[in-house]
Amino acid sequence: MEDAKLIQTNYDLKPTLLGKATAALLGISSLIGWSAILNSFDYFDSKYPKETYHDITFLFPIPLKFATFIWGLAMDFLAKRYSIKIRIGLCLAIQSLFMIAMPLVALFFQNWAGFSICMVLCFLIGTTTCISQNSSIAMISQFDKKSQGIFWIFTAWSGLSMNVGRAIVLAIFGDNNSGINNGTIVYFVMAAIIIYATIFCLLQYLKSDHHHSMMSLLSAQETTQNNTDQINYQSVSDYSSSNSNQNSQQFKTRLLACMKKVKFIAASIFLTYVITFMLFPGVSIYQKQYSFIESFAWATLLMQFSYNIGDLSGKALSNLPFYNSASMYILNISRCIFFFTFLMSARDPSNAFFGNDYFALINIFLFGLSNGVITGGLMQLGPKRGSNPDETNLISLILAFGLTFGISVGAFLALTFEQH
Repeated sequence: MEDAKLIQTNYDLKPTLLGKATAALLGISSLIGWSAILNSFDYFDSKYPKETYHDITFLFPIPLKFATFIWGLAMDFLAKRYSIKIRIGLCLAIQSLFMIAMPLVALFFQNWAGFSICMVLCFLIGTTTCISQNSSIAMISQFDKKSQGIFWIFTAWSGLSMNVGRAIVLAIFGDNNSGINNGTIVYFVMAAIIIYATIFCLLQYLKSDHHHSMMSLLSAQETTQNNTDQINYQSVSDYSSSNSNQNSQQFKTRLLACMKKVKFIAASIFLTYVITFMLFPGVSIYQKQYSFIESFAWATLLMQFSYNIGDLSGKALSNLPFYNSASMYILNISRCIFFFTFLMSARDPSNAFFGNDYFALINIFLFGLSNGVITGGLMQLGPKRGSNPDETNLISLILAFGLTFGISVGAFLALTFEQH
């Protein structure tokens, strides 16, 4: 039960209310761009119908998720050159502008030019999401276990908060064409307000005594470890007079060491998100024919709400030390059954069992539950295998890259399920 011991390890600093609030808001904002677009697919689909532009539920995720892959490769470079304020605060601020622009472009440019601009905006939102999300993951990995759990739970609240926001604007403005147009723009503005609250809280936390104390502690630990590593490095390698070459070799050595420690965890996280994004949301939500609610906007919103409740429940469960990495691997492989259940639900609506709307709700809840348990569990187990703060940070970036790479691959492979 080595993993069980690892997951119980905490840093000595007692968490503060501001630190917990920062972790919660960073969790919400880490996925808010994707969540806002996802909850508005019915709006964008009405502006760019699949008969002319193909299926936007499959196309829009591609540039957004491809950007997460591209920038995921550059995270170590960015982390060494830019501060948390820039990588999280500034990126979130820029992201909010792109988010507000996207529904406006779709409203006023319902043509190929508008569609192309929206695809570019998806890429830009994916870029800022990747940088801010990965930086948040690395930052939170240095926090205590409770604050880490709060962060991962509130990544699920990101989707739920957007579900609630979408429900509010649909209730206020209505689900007719005019109501959806006005409500969607207000909805994206609401998402931007959450981002600004996150930026404010982050800046306050970075000025707090708790943050300065944590940085001092981690700096002292890292200095001690680096001195040890330097002695070991000089004793086993051909010492180069070039500092850049030496630093490059040291980084490669550190990277390989960290990858060996979490190679199966990283691979499992990758597989989790390949499966999730091959099926979600295109097959699992937007190919289903609904009968219990006439409004397509409300029906798809309810399905997304069920998924997010499952994801939140799974991430909450991952805070309980009842599992190890082996159980997560087994659960991950078992998720392949959802290829069968979702395709049967989407492609055979006449089937009394698989075509039933209530089965679809339960099925997508279990899908989200398994995604939440595996993500929350492995993203907490992995960083605990680091022997010092530098390794913990690097492992977090490796796992974040596995997550974003899995999302990108899953979004591309989802095209194989597109119906023309």
